[in-house]
Amino acid sequence: MDEKTADLRDIFLETTGTETVTDKQDNDRGSLIDNNDATIEDRLQTIISQLRNQFADDLSVSDEILSQIARGFFDPELNPETQSDTQWSQAADAKLAASIADSDIDADTVFAARMSLHLVTDADREAPFDLDRLRSLLAEGKSTTACAETLETTPTTVDRLQRVIEAEAESRQVSHRFRASLADLLSDNALSERLATDARRDGLEPAIDDLETDVSL
Repeated sequence: MDEKTADLRDIFLETTGTETVTDKQDNDRGSLIDNNDATIEDRLQTIISQLRNQFADDLSVSDEILSQIARGFFDPELNPETQSDTQWSQAADAKLAASIADSDIDADTVFAARMSLHLVTDADREAPFDLDRLRSLLAEGKSTTACAETLETTPTTVDRLQRVIEAEAESRQVSHRFRASLADLLSDNALSERLATDARRDGLEPAIDDLETDVSL
C-alpha cells in the first residue's frame, strides 16, 4: 500500500468508522411494494387491492378469485398461449375459468377480470374493423347500439372491444405499473420482459399523437 492509498484509507476509517463498504440494495424497477418477507400471495393481494381502490369496477368476484385469475394468466402450464406473442384466446379464458375450483365463473367473467387487472393481450385487440374507428365513436359519445350499426358488427363485439380500450386507457394512466408489477411477481423473465415491451409500446402512442399534433409544416 503506497502513501497516498494509506492516507485515503485513514480518511475513510475516520469518516465511517468501518473498513467494510456495503452497497445499497435498490428495489426492483416497477415494483409497487417493498421486497420484504411477505409471501407472494400477500404481495399479489396488495397489488389487487391498490388497483381496485384506484379504478372502480363492477366485478362481483372476490379478490381471491382475481388472484387465481392473475396466477392462471401467467401459468405457462395451464395456458401456454401466454408464452407465444402474448396471444390469449377466448378458449384460454374458458380453460382458466374451468381451472378455478369451487367457482361458477365463466369465460366472460375471466375476460372482465383480466381487463380490470390490465392484462390485455394482442388477441384482445383483434377486431373486424379498425379499432381507432371505435375509439372515435366512443369519444363522440355514441351508444353501443349506434357504434355497432356504424361499424356493421354486433353490440356484443362492441362491448368487448370497448372494455379493451378502457383497460388500455386505465393502464396508460398509471404507466402500466400494475401490469408490470403482476408480471414481475408471477411470470418468468421472458414473459415479464415481453409484457414490459408491450407496455412501453402502448405508452408511446399518446406521446406520438401529441408530437404529431404539435408539428406545423
